[in-house]
Amino acid sequence: MKKIVIIAGGLLIVGLLAATWYSSVKTEKIFALQVEKARELYGHAISVSLDNYDRGFLHSQAETTMMVKASPPLHFLHRMTHLPWGAKVVTTVDREAYHKEELAEIESGLPFDQLQVISRFRLDGQSDIRMKMAAVEVGGGGHEISLDGLEMNASLNSAMDDGDVDFRIEGIRFQKADSGAGAVKGFHGVVHYREQGGFPLGDGVLRADEIDFGSDDAARYVLNNLAYRFNSTLDDGMLNQYVDIDFDSLEIADEVCRRGRLKFAITGMNAKAVRALQETYGAMSKKALTGDEIDPFLIQLQVFSKTMELLQKGLHVKLENFELETDAGKISARGAVDLEDMGRKIRPVFDVNAVRAEATLHFEDGAFTSGYRLISAMRGEHLPVQELTRRAESLSDTLVAQNILIRNDDGSLVADFAFKDGAGKLNGKPVSR
Repeated sequence: MKKIVIIAGGLLIVGLLAATWYSSVKTEKIFALQVEKARELYGHAISVSLDNYDRGFLHSQAETTMMVKASPPLHFLHRMTHLPWGAKVVTTVDREAYHKEELAEIESGLPFDQLQVISRFRLDGQSDIRMKMAAVEVGGGGHEISLDGLEMNASLNSAMDDGDVDFRIEGIRFQKADSGAGAVKGFHGVVHYREQGGFPLGDGVLRADEIDFGSDDAARYVLNNLAYRFNSTLDDGMLNQYVDIDFDSLEIADEVCRRGRLKFAITGMNAKAVRALQETYGAMSKKALTGDEIDPFLIQLQVFSKTMELLQKGLHVKLENFELETDAGKISARGAVDLEDMGRKIRPVFDVNAVRAEATLHFEDGAFTSGYRLISAMRGEHLPVQELTRRAESLSDTLVAQNILIRNDDGSLVADFAFKDGAGKLNGKPVSR
């Protein structure tokens, strides 16, 4: 019996050692693939390289370099601990890769002492990533940004093309010498990421408990309980983007509006045309990464050309809902724009006959005046309420007289616009070109 136990124990140890060795070999392959995948996904914005990989039995070490545009390169050190079922990776800044002067310069803008990412790889390539930072302060050139309580968790599959990310930042404060200051409280979100057809797609929600910003010579904004929901899909070669934004209240100077909502969708974007536009941006970004000079006029020309190609393929924009409650009533709007595929007929570069649009704007009784005061506050104007009210009423009377707005019997104001076959109508009457 004793011999059986010894043999079984020996086999178990051999098995664990073999599994650990396999984990060491597998981790090196997984790590190299992840660097290559990062280069493939984000190569238009960042440069990533695997400089060295020193594989050991229980511990391995890797060195990578990341560069964003013309900024100084960031060197990272990755320490792996191999286990029979996977590996733990601790990533920190590789201080030894810098000269003393370089390190001092970069550390003045980045909190290297707190920058640590912990990853866990499973043998099938799936990974879990954790990052936590108590406080971060970055400043320079009249700009200051501080983060409090940053925590991020992510889970990715072996191909790094599907995963979940959740994060929370207790507070963000920013200060700019010439444009005021601001703060964000309780910024958090959950995102499900997926790559499809070479496009980074996903869905999720981002939230902020409070956003406060402004300056001495402009109005101060306070936005409460903001939620930004999004979903992007790829169906039959067409990209679609859905967005739904809402908030509880928005204060601008002395004006307040509540229960705001903006819900819209952009659908039917030709994926090949979008990719061509992305590749144009990507090529220019790669030149910027290497420090090459780029002709601004050439950039604008290339982007304009690819944007026109995208529009010629057709797309649909739908404003499903816009609502804003003021003290005097609700402001709402709905609308849609449809661009027909211009490649189906012999047409000029952009033919307005391929455009169809409709929109409705509605002000409840008194809401136009409240909206006018809100815009005045956004512009930083400081006028008495009575004067703003007088101006708003005068403007509404003028717009009604010009058939831009229609006044209903209940005092509400409405505008209806339609565009079809190259001609527009406002409130049922043709719009002159």
